Amino acid sequence: MRVLVYGMSASIIGGIEIYLMNLYKNFDLDKLQFDFIIEGEKARFENEINELGGEIFYITPKKESFLKNIRDLNKILKMNRETHEVVYLNHVKLHYNIPFILSAKYKYKIAVHSHLIKTKDRLIFTLAHYINRVFVRNNKSTSLFACSNMAAEWLFGVKPVLNDKVKIINNAINAESFTFNKSIRNDIRKNMGLENKFVVGNIGRLSLQKNPLFLLEIFNQIYKRNKDAVLFMVGDGEMRAEIEKEILKLELKDNVILTGNRSDIQDLLQAMDVFLFPSNYEGLGIVIIEAQAAGLKCIVSADVIPQEVKITDLVEFVSLKEAPDYWAERVLSVADSSRRNTYLEIKKAGFHINDIAIQMQNLFLKM
Repeated sequence: MRVLVYGMSASIIGGIEIYLMNLYKNFDLDKLQFDFIIEGEKARFENEINELGGEIFYITPKKESFLKNIRDLNKILKMNRETHEVVYLNHVKLHYNIPFILSAKYKYKIAVHSHLIKTKDRLIFTLAHYINRVFVRNNKSTSLFACSNMAAEWLFGVKPVLNDKVKIINNAINAESFTFNKSIRNDIRKNMGLENKFVVGNIGRLSLQKNPLFLLEIFNQIYKRNKDAVLFMVGDGEMRAEIEKEILKLELKDNVILTGNRSDIQDLLQAMDVFLFPSNYEGLGIVIIEAQAAGLKCIVSADVIPQEVKITDLVEFVSLKEAPDYWAERVLSVADSSRRNTYLEIKKAGFHINDIAIQMQNLFLKM
């Protein structure tokens, strides 16, 4: 069975991209294959997808030409109707609903997966979102998935959640690969000159969603209290230049490391002492699961990050209404925490990728 997957970015390595690739790599590929519809000309995961037996259909990005984007998408969906039974749409909001409309036009079975919670947006986009979700949830050929209850309510409304019409799919990880390893920790800290440093870690796109300027304010307060502190920011994005400017303004150039996008996240987590994540909003926050799998204490945003992310006692929620110095105090309060193996806790909570891959594979095959 082959599934057409929509929603993966060509250039960004974010939560959706990580989730989809984790899932794909753990399917029984003799039974189920993913093929991807991606805006652009070259995807970061192109080589991996091809090696796994998948195909990528590139379409014109909406920002280049809205009409060409629709034309390309229509052509691909029409062309693949005989070889693909399901279209798997991964969304953060529904103001743009053309993929769903065209999939319904060609009578595909449709799976719609919500990956984010409600965010501030222009009024016209918000209105379009609320109108479009009525069509999505009322289509009899559509299966509804979400990474958390908050994400489900945002994309589909409260009623489908209360009526058990939405299947919650945990953003699972390969828990074993993140298990705390003291040898890896020591090697990375030595290679990066972090020995005897207090390393505060953050992983995420350098964008407004991840709240990086507030992160720097918090770290500035941490540094005032502990001159051995270093902030490790893993990721890249549209706010990088603004962040670099702010680092210079705060005179933190020697204490903030911007790594850019990295493929060795599981190793970098070993080098950290605390995971700090003051994000403005998340559908779940898969990196918080990864940090817990690495045995890290996590200080994260309250209210805007779903409670489902707390699968161990390593997570502490702090309100974004609190001042940076309060956040700094909470981080420093767990500075001397010891690390432990949390693999069994992650697996018991249903966040091990092998289990979720089997679950999702069976759901697609039943569709």
